[in-house]
Amino acid sequence: EIYGQFLWLLYCDLREHRLTGSDSLAPAQRDVATRCVLFLKSGLPYPWPTLSRPMSALLTLGNLLTLGLAGRIYFHRLSAAGDMTFWPFLSASQYSAALDSPVYLSGAGANNSFKPTPLRGAA
Repeated sequence: EIYGQFLWLLYCDLREHRLTGSDSLAPAQRDVATRCVLFLKSGLPYPWPTLSRPMSALLTLGNLLTLGLAGRIYFHRLSAAGDMTFWPFLSASQYSAALDSPVYLSGAGANNSFKPTPLRGAA
């Protein structure tokens, strides 16, 4: 769902994007991408309603035929399931809990650089 709802928009078959310069993400896109990585590493189940491919195609067609009204109605119904501000998390508390226990750089604090533990026998 995360790929289908957001990440596929960042992909291109024609060339490689490095997300720098003209390919850099807008701040809002970067925030969503960061939340997606945090969510995927949180181990939480995806809580939002999902659309099957036929229903997604039907919604797209309905959106085209109603000049966006079908999409707005669907978005309104989806918003009733949780706080869309924190998608893919369901709520601010879920997002906050994931931020309190990050998977990456969990030992690095504000005044502490990331220093991996050296392997035994390393010089």
